[in-house]
Amino acid sequence: LFPDSLFISLRTRTGIEAGRALLTNDTVLVNDRINRLIYYGEPGDLEKKYQIPASAVFAIFGDFIGQPQTYEKAVRCLEGTHLCDTRIGEYTLKYGIDCYNGKAFKAFISGNTQADGIQADFDEFIRSGNKQIPGSIKVMTGDNKVNFTMTIRNIQTGWTGEIDFI
Repeated sequence: LFPDSLFISLRTRTGIEAGRALLTNDTVLVNDRINRLIYYGEPGDLEKKYQIPASAVFAIFGDFIGQPQTYEKAVRCLEGTHLCDTRIGEYTLKYGIDCYNGKAFKAFISGNTQADGIQADFDEFIRSGNKQIPGSIKVMTGDNKVNFTMTIRNIQTGWTGEIDFI
């Protein structure tokens, strides 16, 4: 896998794997293990369906991505918070960053209008090796079509090897 790739395994509360998703720069594969269906497509299909570019999916998991709108030599914190805007193509990403732990607590991704945006709220940070990641992620869309909360109990980064996508 390349640095721009993402492999996600979704499990139920009982530990049963419900699905797998693999996102690369040119392919999207989703294996619905419960309904025994495989969905495939291109990253552009995600953009058509959810109005965010596939490259912005990393922001939903707490990564700071995009090109900053303005260059600032120093971070300005007001009441422990710094607000920052970045861009990916025609999309704007607005971050709320907690100045005390240096992590984003909120990311909002929007296209041409604010109505088609997706917001992710990050909470309950956990440590994985030398990285700090959100343990709870709440995702909401402006049209309320997609609203869900993820709880991350375990994460593996820097993995190398082969992935069998059966």
